[in-house]
Amino acid sequence: MPVPGAGDGPAARSVQVSDWLRIDVTMDNTGAVERVGGDPELAEAAGRGRAAGWRALRSHPRRGEGPGGWPPLDTVLEIELRSGDWDVVRQEIARWREVAVELLAGNRTDHEAADLLDSVRWSDAMLTALDEGTAAPRSGH
Repeated sequence: MPVPGAGDGPAARSVQVSDWLRIDVTMDNTGAVERVGGDPELAEAAGRGRAAGWRALRSHPRRGEGPGGWPPLDTVLEIELRSGDWDVVRQEIARWREVAVELLAGNRTDHEAADLLDSVRWSDAMLTALDEGTAAPRSGH
């Protein structure tokens, strides 16, 4: 089995901070799950994804003006990852999208269902953007 994200060159993409924070949470979830009896290489790839966001944060001129020390949500980060690591980002967005779809099938409050549906819609937009070679969903999510 190939090492996730290994053996390829860097690829930079422009990502809105609000989207990167969702990607960061996705990769955090992946890393947490995979570090406990899962795939350590996938956990490592998830960590590389998160670290790329932190590197972009450190050099951003508006760092600290948004939530949690990040730039404002509507600003853009330049995220540089190996193209294979972008593939891992895409794979994990798709993975957690399916979890949200499965949860939607259960009995949920209206609020929970709305949050899950928002997650699915964002995932769909981000997956399309990643497939097109960009990282900014065009749907405005």
